[in-house]
Amino acid sequence: MPQKHYAQHGVFHVNTKTKNRIEWCTFAGIPEILIETLCRTRDIHGAQLHAFCILPDHVHMIISPGVKGLSAFMQTFKKNATENVKDFIVSLGHDVPAAENKNTIDTLPNTIKISAGGTSCPAVENIGWQNGFYDERIRDGRQSSAAMAYVHGNGMKHHLVKEIEDWPWTSLHFPAFINPMELWLD
Repeated sequence: MPQKHYAQHGVFHVNTKTKNRIEWCTFAGIPEILIETLCRTRDIHGAQLHAFCILPDHVHMIISPGVKGLSAFMQTFKKNATENVKDFIVSLGHDVPAAENKNTIDTLPNTIKISAGGTSCPAVENIGWQNGFYDERIRDGRQSSAAMAYVHGNGMKHHLVKEIEDWPWTSLHFPAFINPMELWLD
């Protein structure tokens, strides 16, 4: 059954998961593609990107989705991200870069063994997103602060790193790509 997202405009904390929760988002080279796709989607939609965190099997973002609304923004992002990542994997051929997060790759189901060294690359047919997404509309300063802390702290929450700053795929490390969020006084 399709999800209904009644609120389409405002500031949202959005979470979208990979198809079958397969951990492909942090395979070497893919986070950069997801970040670039997120920025291009922002530009296409006249949106604002306030924060993001890319995890092995899902992505969090805080966005103001632009004139076309939240559903259109997410549809564009997910469609283009899937195409861009699939193109990247196909282009790898037998030259697969070493994975930066070995634990993620070692536990990745449905992979293709590329070399005798056992480097794994996600199979192209496993790249995609679950239908729909989760969103929470941010309405005040307290909620805004909590959402920012949650998004930036997700690598630590999932026990991928010990300190928030150590997770490489958050907007904390890409400030030039982020639109500032208005301060809300409660």
